[in-house]
Amino acid sequence: MESATSAVCDFINKVPFYVKASVGAVVAGITIIVVHRKLKTKKRDVPRDTIILHQPWYGPYQMVPFALKVETYLRIMKIPYKLDVSDEKGPKGKYPWIEYNDQVIPDSSFIIKFLNKTFNVDLDKGLNPEQLAVAHGFRKMLEENTYWAIIMNRWYFESTAFKKVGLPWILSPLIPYFKRGLLKTTYNHGIGRHSHDEINEIMKEDLNAVSKFLGKKRFLLGDEPCQADCAVFGQL
Repeated sequence: MESATSAVCDFINKVPFYVKASVGAVVAGITIIVVHRKLKTKKRDVPRDTIILHQPWYGPYQMVPFALKVETYLRIMKIPYKLDVSDEKGPKGKYPWIEYNDQVIPDSSFIIKFLNKTFNVDLDKGLNPEQLAVAHGFRKMLEENTYWAIIMNRWYFESTAFKKVGLPWILSPLIPYFKRGLLKTTYNHGIGRHSHDEINEIMKEDLNAVSKFLGKKRFLLGDEPCQADCAVFGQL
């Protein structure tokens, strides 16, 4: 028994430190997730006809722009809602998603369409067809292009997001694995094939376009906010 124990100890001592740290981080991460899910409230004390907005909790920062976009829309339209930050992803495997009574709706764009129909509201009701087209173009640019440039800067090149969300130091060995997955995703998207300088140039051009169009107006298309303003606010 002693020889077996000694052999195990010798083996562990020969394992490189970074491997030990990585294994420890994985174990710690799994433990945190398990405990978090055990503590998650199964039954929510939420009145009927109240929106439950699901989004991850990142402390004082909301790092999911699409979740911030939906919450901004809910606040502007004064629709009753409750936040659920139990880290439970929606049916499409992402955030945000909402529950309303017995209905589940994922994806920020479909959520807003649902809110408009269910609560008989529409932040774009005062826009003419030309303005609607412009708003749609800006929203798509921000969510399908600018978003990925910002993600690459926050999470890949500069890694500022990890500090802002308060990532425990014990999980820091997992960052390279996360970055590897992010690079694969953005490479498939297309923007990950560019250099850091090229991605920054793409981001600057998008933001300059928004800035020049906004000018001295209060909101993107005038004195009143529209859905595209929620998207702009969410991204920035």
